[in-house]
Amino acid sequence: MSRIVYRVDNNEVTFKVGPNAQHLNASEVAKRIVDIKEELQTQTGVEVTSAGIGDKVSQGVKPSTRISGRML
Repeated sequence: MSRIVYRVDNNEVTFKVGPNAQHLNASEVAKRIVDIKEELQTQTGVEVTSAGIGDKVSQGVKPSTRISGRML
């Protein structure tokens, strides 16, 4: 099992996609988040307003998901 590295800020969750059992890369994870955003809102009350990948020089490529609603 791989370790999940993440950061939670006001209205933003950022995490690094490493090796995983589904063999998904950062772009695929961001696309899947968009694909299930309505289900996420229904089940958690969190609204995903955007998802994508960004480059953090010191920590590699990470998907970034902007959320509104309740705090995580």
